[in-house]
Amino acid sequence: MNSFQKGNFSERQFEDLIKKKGYEVLDTEEFRSKSFRPDFLLKKDDKTILVELKSSNIITEMTLYQILYYLSKIKADSAYLALPENKTIDNNVKNKLLENNIGIITIKDKELKFEEPKTSKKLTPKDLINLEIYSENKALEEKVDVAQEELKNLSKEFFFYIVIGGVLVYVLTKLIDEYFKNILSLWILLIILVVIIVIVYLFYRKRVRKG
Repeated sequence: MNSFQKGNFSERQFEDLIKKKGYEVLDTEEFRSKSFRPDFLLKKDDKTILVELKSSNIITEMTLYQILYYLSKIKADSAYLALPENKTIDNNVKNKLLENNIGIITIKDKELKFEEPKTSKKLTPKDLINLEIYSENKALEEKVDVAQEELKNLSKEFFFYIVIGGVLVYVLTKLIDEYFKNILSLWILLIILVVIIVIVYLFYRKRVRKG
């Protein structure tokens, strides 16, 4: 987890505080897409806890939809919204979070105050529509993330193709050139060519098996 600043409070600061409470901070880099990567995944007493850290001046219902979306993608036993004490959260939004199994962690100086969720209520039809719209937007972001990652990999592979192709052309040219000069050099170049072909074959066989 990096020390990215969330307003005037950083993830690193929260991480230090939560570790003092006995929580283990799990790595979220394993998630390929940033669209459903929460700020924190914690573990304590064999339970996984999802935490979203907010330091914006006003917390809106969008935070509820965001955390519910994460919960639909990531298996967690509980979820919390963490925010510094000096940040504003509307009572209606706070109640909605607590009524939908999302607790509140209030950060005061170097202390953490946990407010547990209330009895779960069903989302209103309006909330369900807003959650669906939010989820569709996030799903689109996820596809964009995956496409960008594939483009990066394609660029690396393209460079690899150019290098291998250049080597093969060079070796073949040398083979033709040495054919009429030195039989020993010819055999050495043939061995090099075979080794390169075998390496390329093994590389792609491994990729196909992974796919």
